[in-house]
Order: sequence, then structure tokens, then C-alpha cells
Amino acid sequence: MNNTFDTRRFGKYFMFDLKNAKSNYGLTFLIVICMPIIIYILSIIFSMLFNGHWTSPSLPMRVCFSCIACAIICMSFPAQAYGKITDKRAGSEWLMIPASKLEKYLSMILITGIIVPICFVLGYGIVDYILSIIDPTYVGSLFGIDVNKWCAENDVPISFAGRGYWLMFFSISPYMLTFLLGALCFRTKKVSKTIVALIIISIGLMIASVSCHFSIDSDFVGRHAKDLNFTINAMMDIPLIIEYLVLLVGIWFRISTIKH
Repeated sequence: MNNTFDTRRFGKYFMFDLKNAKSNYGLTFLIVICMPIIIYILSIIFSMLFNGHWTSPSLPMRVCFSCIACAIICMSFPAQAYGKITDKRAGSEWLMIPASKLEKYLSMILITGIIVPICFVLGYGIVDYILSIIDPTYVGSLFGIDVNKWCAENDVPISFAGRGYWLMFFSISPYMLTFLLGALCFRTKKVSKTIVALIIISIGLMIASVSCHFSIDSDFVGRHAKDLNFTINAMMDIPLIIEYLVLLVGIWFRISTIKH
């Protein structure tokens, strides 16, 4: 049953896995997506104390804290939801669950790489949007940000599908999978070791890119010189696809080799 796939059994295991993720991380997830409320209350308290008037947090400040919330989700969820798999006792129980490793792998990827990022983006954005409706001084909402409009106003020759909302998802999903791989590879200090590994890999790639001499296809540049948007999107998409493939293969290899 190691490499078999049964739709009915996968559905049952997926719901079981989703419930476990909810019980392990549900409270933390709710606290993180409610961060706009926390920032809103703290901003009002400090503005009343020091300025004497009601001031809600500005849009740039809220974008900054949304990035912090994103980092918290990316680093903490994989370790809390699946970090126990490397533990001898909990890992043995996980291996004994009547589902194939392929089904466990797909469930893990769907929850970590798709469901949690989408739920975070929607949940955090909805909380921010509700505050913008309740308080008139809460100018704008994260859902109202248009990356394409900002690019046009600042003469940046590039546009994104869906006003750039997909960037929010793809800025979370790969990092979720990266920390999932770290949670499966390291037995202790999973988050800190994953961060150290990312730093080392980044330095290595930087050195390699500087030391290597890349040849530029002049014909390609000539064909697409007038379509800089196509070129920039290609430069962003190709490394992202490679990153996804490396992570998916790495996670599958680690799951398939787990033994206790």
C-alpha cells in the first residue's frame, strides 16, 4: 500500500489530517489572522495617550504587519502540524495510519501549500476589510491594494494577473513548503535550523551567480525587447517553478524514507 492511491481512503485521511492540523494549530492561526485587530487597538491606545486624538494604523504599517504575520504562519505551521513525524513515538503512530505514503504526501502538500495560504490571505484580508468598514479613519483595506496601479504610477513596465493578488499566495506557499521540508528533515530546533539552511543556500547561490558567466541570447532579447512585461514575468516564473519542483521532490523523498 506504500505507493497506491484510493480516492475514498484518501478523502478519509485528508479530513483526518485536516482535523489534526486544526487541533494543533487552530488557535495560533486565529490569533495571527486577528493581528489587524491587535494592531488597531494598540494604535488607538498609543495615539490617545501621546497625541490625544483617535488615529488608526496607516496602510503601509498594516502591510508591514501583514508581512510579519505571513512570516509567522510560514515558519510555525509546518513544525506544529507535522514536526512530530520525526519523533520516534509520534512518527511510528503516523506510519501506522492506514493510508499510503502517496496519500499522506498529497494531503500534506494540499494543506500546507494550498489550503493554509489561501485561508490566511482570505482570513487576514477579511478582518482588515471589516475594520475599514467599521472605522472611517481606517483608510483603505488590503483587498483594495492594486499592484498594477502602483506599477503604472511609478513607471514600472510590468503588470500582474488579478491585480497582483496571486503574488500574496505565491509569496507564502513556497516558504510554507520550505519550512515543511525543514520540519521533516530536522528532529530538533526545526525553524532555526531551516532558517540557517536557507541563509547558507542563499549565500551559495549568490556566490555561484557572481562567479558564473551567463550568456544572453541576443535573438531572444531582440524578439521581446518591446515586451518587457513578458520577460520579467518569465524571469519570475521559471525560478518559482524550479523551486516548487525541488521542494515537492524533496518532501516526497523525505516522507518515503522515514523509518522508526
